[in-house]
Amino acid sequence: MSQMLKNIHIKIKQKNNNDAQKGDTTYLKNVAVILPIDKPINNLDEIINTLNDQQRELLLPGNKVIYRLEVFILNLTNESLDLGELDRKDSVKLNIINYNQEKYGLAMIKSLHHLLDTVLPDLVLTIDTNLLKYADYIPRLLFHTNYYYEATVGNFQNTNQNLVDKALSSFDFYLNHVVAGLEQIEDSSNVVCIRRESLATLTLEEIRSLDHSFHLELNKMLEVKKIKIFNLAIKTQLDHSQNNLGTFNLTERLQNLGTALRIKFPIVNQLSLILLASLVVGIVVYSLAATALGVITWHTFMTYFISALSVIMISQGIFNIYCGVYAWDNPDNMKGHRSPEVYTAPKMSFTALLPARNEAQVIGDTIKAVSNIDYPEDLKEIIVIVRTDDLSTIHAATIAIEEIKEASGKTNIKILKAHNPKNKPAKLNLALNHIKTDVVCIFDAEDRPNTDLFHIVNTEMVVGKADVVQSGIQLMNYDSKWFSALNVLEYYLWFKSSLHFFAKMGTIPLGGNTVFFKTAWMRRLGGWNQNCLAEDAEIGQRMSMAGANIKVIYDPIHATQEETPPDMMNFIKQRTRWNQGFVQVLMNGEWLKLRHLHQKLLSLYLLSWPFIQAALFLYIPFSIVTLFTFKTNVWLTILSIMPLYILLFMMIATVIAFYEFCKDYKIKFQAKHGFHILLTFIPYQFMLGIGAYRAMLRLVTSQNSWEKTAHVNAHSKSGVVASTS
Repeated sequence: MSQMLKNIHIKIKQKNNNDAQKGDTTYLKNVAVILPIDKPINNLDEIINTLNDQQRELLLPGNKVIYRLEVFILNLTNESLDLGELDRKDSVKLNIINYNQEKYGLAMIKSLHHLLDTVLPDLVLTIDTNLLKYADYIPRLLFHTNYYYEATVGNFQNTNQNLVDKALSSFDFYLNHVVAGLEQIEDSSNVVCIRRESLATLTLEEIRSLDHSFHLELNKMLEVKKIKIFNLAIKTQLDHSQNNLGTFNLTERLQNLGTALRIKFPIVNQLSLILLASLVVGIVVYSLAATALGVITWHTFMTYFISALSVIMISQGIFNIYCGVYAWDNPDNMKGHRSPEVYTAPKMSFTALLPARNEAQVIGDTIKAVSNIDYPEDLKEIIVIVRTDDLSTIHAATIAIEEIKEASGKTNIKILKAHNPKNKPAKLNLALNHIKTDVVCIFDAEDRPNTDLFHIVNTEMVVGKADVVQSGIQLMNYDSKWFSALNVLEYYLWFKSSLHFFAKMGTIPLGGNTVFFKTAWMRRLGGWNQNCLAEDAEIGQRMSMAGANIKVIYDPIHATQEETPPDMMNFIKQRTRWNQGFVQVLMNGEWLKLRHLHQKLLSLYLLSWPFIQAALFLYIPFSIVTLFTFKTNVWLTILSIMPLYILLFMMIATVIAFYEFCKDYKIKFQAKHGFHILLTFIPYQFMLGIGAYRAMLRLVTSQNSWEKTAHVNAHSKSGVVASTS
């Protein structure tokens, strides 16, 4: 068939040259055919042969438009598919994408995004394993979509008209038109042909159905986006004694019903959270009302309150400890989170963004460090984004760029001057408009990335099929200030352990730098949120909702090195901005669109962290006071002091974590380090609490300005190196 295509291309060129004046031109259209397989089948060879037959008909040179099919088989089973004799020279081009028992709807979303980003077909056709029943309709599906409509939906019409068929048809009609509210589409179908440009307008990440009812939600989205749709009647004879073409078993019909109800009543999406919140509010209201009416005594109310508060704090503490030690829980976990040992050949191209503001002291060294990343120069570029009035930073960056050009001849570094940008995400969005590479990444003005970093990310994206890679970030100057060691350990446990757990759960607040996005994904999601002070966490939430494949890597030798804030005020301002940004993401409610309850609860916990810190700030003195002033039974006393034991355990675990940090970065661990951490642990928590309360105050007073953290290159003076073991 490859020789046939070459001959056709030659004939097309000849015909175009000979008949150009007549306007008699033959066009070639590329069609991506998606064939999901979620259960073992024994007739795959017959399906492929049928597609081959259709391909031969579609490639006849006499046609005004000829169609070239490329089939993408989505293997959702736990069995490998062996094409064997199917992948012949004269067959359609076959691709197998293994999703390893991935949910049907999520696999469809990922594969559609893959087609939009990489394959770029003219038309996309979704079919199923019952293709043999309607294969002859494929040319008509393509014809109507290519010539007159933006999408064609196959509407199956059963020629059997017995009582059972009529009942099922009536049920489906009610489900599709009355409940789901379909207007143009006569019958929701998983056989759809759509133009690529029309498919690109759909916000596929908002589809929540993970089963076969994905198609009902997709069809509804086609109508909502006002896509011009043609209903193609496909007449078949169905046997309802089997789960045959166009029929569903009870489970699948119930899934369709659930999806239809969610479409008609969107509040159903949050039913689980609403019930949980109602339960909590109900208990609180009942307790307060009962106390006010004298049904229960004030002493009893305080007993319940202290018990509940203690349980919450104990649970939060245990969960926090678990996230911190997750990477050590299983040796395989830790190995899987390290950098790949073998790098694949360079394929992806990179643009490194360096947003800077008043960074004359550090920007030159950072430009040189990023420029020294070992990767083909024609596959990478650096864009330094600076305000037009930041003359000192522009001057320092210009000198560094000229020195690099003089020493190595590199010309892939440029300065993008931004006129009065609102904040860091505004600078990033401005640069996004100038990027032509496959991958965009961010480095802060004081970063020291490892020279192998682009090779690592290229391998993860090419071999591991990652869409987003969050590489490790590590603060290094642990002995600069009294709080520096604990600040260093926060980063160490966050990037080495906690983020891996969050990624596994399917919701992750990304870091602000050393994070790599496929450019197509960033453009699809509209870039960074310029109105959010935690744009990194916000884009991480949106990437999670969109179904992006997010990979987190932490390898000490490859972690990007940074510095802690130079003083307490800068630290508090930094935490204020982070906390305020987290609350902004919490309040915008986008996290409620996550598909699973555990994702929503985890997001609620992470984004509510400023409130938890504020509560912890008060709980420590509150628990000590109540321990000596509130008379109660021994069990409540034990329960109320349990959070303090958890806090003590966290202090000891932090010392152990610092030992692990020292081992990773070739630092000699000394007893004074442990004593210093134990002595400063509680004051450090109070400083975090101040940052949390300051964030609340700024939110209440509508102060949303970006408080910048100063950089003094302290990490470059630490002399710390990573272990290669």
